[in-house]
Amino acid sequence: MRFWLAAALLLPVSAHAQAGWDLQRVHREVAAIAFDPARFFETDSEFRDLIRIRYVGDDRNWPVYSIVIRDACNGRPAEQCSQGRIARMVRAPVPPQGAERPRWRGSALVIGLTGKGIRSRSDLVNALDGARLDWVEADLTTCPGAMAQLAKARDAQWVLPELVSPQPADSIELVIHADTVRVEFRSHLRRSIYDGRIAEKSPGQWAAELARTLEPCWKPASAPPPWRLPPKAVD
Repeated sequence: MRFWLAAALLLPVSAHAQAGWDLQRVHREVAAIAFDPARFFETDSEFRDLIRIRYVGDDRNWPVYSIVIRDACNGRPAEQCSQGRIARMVRAPVPPQGAERPRWRGSALVIGLTGKGIRSRSDLVNALDGARLDWVEADLTTCPGAMAQLAKARDAQWVLPELVSPQPADSIELVIHADTVRVEFRSHLRRSIYDGRIAEKSPGQWAAELARTLEPCWKPASAPPPWRLPPKAVD
């Protein structure tokens, strides 16, 4: 078993790093400017958010990846935009020691940035530019299996059966230190939000499977990365 990430959290940072933001500040700022899916598009003129996804690792909520899915015109008349779907994703890079567990991407990213002695938002933006994050997009209508996986969201189990129909005590499942997924489905005057572990049949499992389906279809995004966008009011 590898302990390098856990050990890194316990070791004192260098004097240079101590002069900058601490681990918690870097973690918070990275999540806010790089992994907030509300920042993935500069304008709302041709697109609107339909689904926002955030995958975080362990109880510390290490940022692993975030995805947003929107309607896409892509040359269609405005009234036909809802026939297309486009996705964008930010994902922490694979660390040199590997990433058998997704959370290692996020912990290595935050710990590595903390060691750079970041003192300002500008420092963080420049450090993120050199951190090798994935900033990619995909057209779901041309990605094999993507639209079919998208449709499976309607089959997700939002409520645990035992919450409304008590089960035998020995059926209780104990889960600790799990990676979690926040999935938000958005429409006019409606928000459906799942925030929890990747349980069987849950929206979290659906979102993780969607990410796997999109994996071969990602290409570099042409737009500026979210950490390069100015702060803006988001809903």
